[in-house]
Amino acid sequence: MLKVRASPPGHRNRHADLAGKLPEECVVCTSKYVSYVRDVPTLSAGVEIPLFYCMECESFTNPSGFLPTAETDATELAFHIKVHERNVLRSRALLREMKKQYPDLQRIVEIGCGTGSFVREAQDMGFDAVGYDINEQAVAYGVEQYGANISASWWNSDLQTEPFDMLFCIMVLEHLEQPRDLFTEMVVAARRFGAGVFVAVPALNRNRWKYILDPDPTRPGTPFFNNRAHVTHFSNIGLHKLAEQFEAGIREVRSNVSENEIGWGGFVYEFQSPG
Repeated sequence: MLKVRASPPGHRNRHADLAGKLPEECVVCTSKYVSYVRDVPTLSAGVEIPLFYCMECESFTNPSGFLPTAETDATELAFHIKVHERNVLRSRALLREMKKQYPDLQRIVEIGCGTGSFVREAQDMGFDAVGYDINEQAVAYGVEQYGANISASWWNSDLQTEPFDMLFCIMVLEHLEQPRDLFTEMVVAARRFGAGVFVAVPALNRNRWKYILDPDPTRPGTPFFNNRAHVTHFSNIGLHKLAEQFEAGIREVRSNVSENEIGWGGFVYEFQSPG
């Protein structure tokens, strides 16, 4: 006999509360087929926020309204300092793999560079690299401590007047409630110079849906450990949808720090220059 799980207490009322508040479209693929899933807890804020699901690209979003402050910037800086050595190793592994797959790769721009671990490692490996981040504390630290070629400023395609070979956006888009806005800007710049865009995000694919049933932010391996700041949960289907919609080639890139440690992996969106 088929057993149907009853809705949790208050679930139907919650649907009524969200009437008219559902996102009008998926923030990843713009599909209109978006549904409410459940509320998920936030570890830092101690409140629950709604989780929505795109039935077309299988991406999720839990918009929290989070805005960075001087205090949260300081917390983020402390995190970057803590994981600096790890990020150096991951940066080195990713850059080596990218150079194998794109032998002509030389000019690099990183969006959301933090303290500049990736940019500094790229500089040390002989690349022409520059990075941008809105966290002034992180950038000041990276310039002073690492000598990274990074700037504390917003980035958009209009500001990218210098040619480049690859834009890197590593663990950034998941922090944005409207990630297509930045992705579109990166596409505009990449098309202008016939360059590529590398995107790495902590994907939420079907093999991790079990965490939706128990979204405890303290549970090891959960994608919901920081869902006050991680507000968009991409699926690989969603990432491929972006390539289709923006008429880009797409190539998966994986890197390994060692035999026992996986590095950063993601997708390169490839564009041809108009000329």
